[in-house]
Amino acid sequence: MEKHFIEMARCLNYGTPYVMVVGNSSVSGIYFDTADYLIEIAKRNGFEIRNKWGYKIKNRYMRFDRKGRGGMIEVDWVLDLYRK
Repeated sequence: MEKHFIEMARCLNYGTPYVMVVGNSSVSGIYFDTADYLIEIAKRNGFEIRNKWGYKIKNRYMRFDRKGRGGMIEVDWVLDLYRK
């Protein structure tokens, strides 16, 4: 993700919005706040957060097979970033 944000910062003009949706998960049975971690990586690489909100996942029709890893994601987080 570090490389991703470096490349996005290189490609986007200053002030350009960048929105991503992520779900928090668990690693080895320990809860991991993926959204906040990604915000920190984004800030390190030239982005600022404008807004963050979450919504409970109701329809699991497009669920990706996680092969039993990471637990069930209950909430998707929308990160509204911009290139500073």
